[in-house]
Amino acid sequence: MLDNSYGFHNLAIRKHACRLRYVLHQLNGGQLSMDDLKKNLEYMALLLETECMNETRRICDEEDDLADVKPEAVSDEVRKWLAATFTKQSVLSKREKPKLKSVANAILTGIFFDKMFRKSQVLLISTPPEIAALMKNVNSWSFDCFRLNEVSEGHALKYVGLELFNRYRFLDRYKIPVQILENYIGALEVGYSKHNNPYHNVVHAADVTASSHFMLSQTGFATSLSDLDILAVIFGAMIHDYQHTGHTNNFHIQTG
Repeated sequence: MLDNSYGFHNLAIRKHACRLRYVLHQLNGGQLSMDDLKKNLEYMALLLETECMNETRRICDEEDDLADVKPEAVSDEVRKWLAATFTKQSVLSKREKPKLKSVANAILTGIFFDKMFRKSQVLLISTPPEIAALMKNVNSWSFDCFRLNEVSEGHALKYVGLELFNRYRFLDRYKIPVQILENYIGALEVGYSKHNNPYHNVVHAADVTASSHFMLSQTGFATSLSDLDILAVIFGAMIHDYQHTGHTNNFHIQTG
């Protein structure tokens, strides 16, 4: 049986639909002036927005359960993180205890990325052992892009980009040839080096890209996004300061 909140929500939607039908009837009969039409549309938009917010609050207030999560599906890393995060009594006593929803989201996020990275394809390019060792730390906030750029002789963006496109399975999902991607990132690196910018350069692009991946993978944000959304985040991070001159927008406006 549907709960009362759902019933009230359904009734409100039907009420708004009836009013819209009545407005259309008046409009078709030439009985409604332009001013009255605008007022009615503004009123209906306000009502629908209010109902949307109410429904959003109702959904957010509901407690999720873990019925769909099998214990064996939770990796050891996620178990350790949950234990470290949610069993510190000294910390929990000073704040509200975490809701079931937050625990469920943490578990589902861990499972999501564990499965995603286990299924990553093998890149058809050779990666030097020292670079491969550095890339193993790409999930960490302390990932060292400066060291990567030094070891790769100025190609930090190339290896971060290839690694993440592989990990997120963009190559398979969007049928991207590895060589085409490698050539494209090479062109990006040329653009980032064009003006010898000491900050908005290849290292900065690689760092922003790796940091974006960290925030996607370690906060659970990625579970709320589509595959295309995640691609847009990573791709946007890679290109965001392409050919940056090191000057502000106002400088370019003033100098033409």
